Amino acid sequence: MKVATLFGRPNVGKSTLFNRIVGGRPAIVHARPGSTRDGRLEPVEWRGFDFRLHDTGGAGAPDASPFAREIRALAERTAARSDVVLFLVDARAGLTPADEELADGLRREKERRPVVLVANKAEGVHEAGAAEFHALGLGDPLPISAEHGLGIAEVLDRVVEILDPGPDQAPAPEDAAEDEESLRVAIVGRANVGKSTLLNRFCGYERALVSAVAGTTRDPVDERITVGGRDVVLVDTAGIRRGARRRGALSSSRHALSASRRGEDFEEADALAVLMSEKAIRRAGVSLLITDAVEGPTAREAQIARMIEDAGCSVVVLLNRWDLVTSRAARWAELRLDVRERLRHIGHAPILRMSAMTGQGVAAIWRQVFQVAAEGSKRISTPEVNRFLARASERFAPRSRRGKEVKLLYGFQSGVAPPRFRVFTNCPRADILPSYPRFLVGELRRRYGFRGTPVRLQLEYKKKPRR
Repeated sequence: MKVATLFGRPNVGKSTLFNRIVGGRPAIVHARPGSTRDGRLEPVEWRGFDFRLHDTGGAGAPDASPFAREIRALAERTAARSDVVLFLVDARAGLTPADEELADGLRREKERRPVVLVANKAEGVHEAGAAEFHALGLGDPLPISAEHGLGIAEVLDRVVEILDPGPDQAPAPEDAAEDEESLRVAIVGRANVGKSTLLNRFCGYERALVSAVAGTTRDPVDERITVGGRDVVLVDTAGIRRGARRRGALSSSRHALSASRRGEDFEEADALAVLMSEKAIRRAGVSLLITDAVEGPTAREAQIARMIEDAGCSVVVLLNRWDLVTSRAARWAELRLDVRERLRHIGHAPILRMSAMTGQGVAAIWRQVFQVAAEGSKRISTPEVNRFLARASERFAPRSRRGKEVKLLYGFQSGVAPPRFRVFTNCPRADILPSYPRFLVGELRRRYGFRGTPVRLQLEYKKKPRR
């Protein structure tokens, strides 16, 4: 599928335009320049034509802010790989030396991409105010207001006019509709454990900004790749930091924003990044939870493990930086026990050793990813479920809190991803000891596997019909 890239200096409204076109607020928008770093990639449909829109970080002066040089280099590489570039300028601010420098770079490219010049923030600005951008030599500027939704249709018409091969040309294979059932794999973990490095290793090029500074990634970074003939959507997420303190997942932006106002260790944009990481976990089929093999799992990973379990997402635990470990046999035994103890919410998950920096063990990750995804979609027939319940009740007869014998009448599997079971009994759920559902889940795993995926089991009271 063809790609259109939003390009321009910081704070000209690229992410606002991205959200306006894509719908919703998939990209973080903040008044502070430099909030966008890696950028988002989302599908767009306009007048029957499908393409993908790529938001990028602001291509500012190399020394303007932290990561400015890296953000600009990444934005320029992204624009060079795209099929059309939407070059945004600020109609209110007028033509600036930074705009001239970026335009000069676009004109000098060896394989020059088509460029659409877009003058944003043009509400209330006379057409003559945007005319000065003709000096950039990139054609007539299209005046728009991303914030108010003015002129967006004209921009999309121009993009489709450039990208659409026309009725007489057969579309390229990559222009075919992409499979909506592609497996989504979220790379999650605390800050600075190597998530973006692993994404770049999977992609084979620098898709995400990598830095030793914790919290570099803010927007979830989506990238579609093919592994063994299967489409996979990789999602690199922001590191879960100290602001996500309460048990389980953050449930509202109000909590995160109040954390930033209290002066905690990340600002508003970082708080929104954590919320978007939580959303990425909920949407994913499989999460890759990365922890540091040198430091071992921490309370932060335990919190993320709870998020993954609550979301019903399959999971693989990755011990990164294994290349830095000494006394590997002893450390491996120690880490396995430590992971099972600290990350008890996902004690069913497979554990792999790897190094995102060197590539050691990375190839083995995909075999486990596809296995746990298959386990999450596994179905057990209703007759088999009832045979299982009969054997389980023989092995451990359930009792109510009052000592009454509890009978497992019948059950069935009600869903997948995660596997869900409904079991009907002869007494109310509140009378059954909470240990018994856990026993049944353990027996299900022992009998049928379900490795790396949560299992939901619901006990329901079946009343006897009155005569």
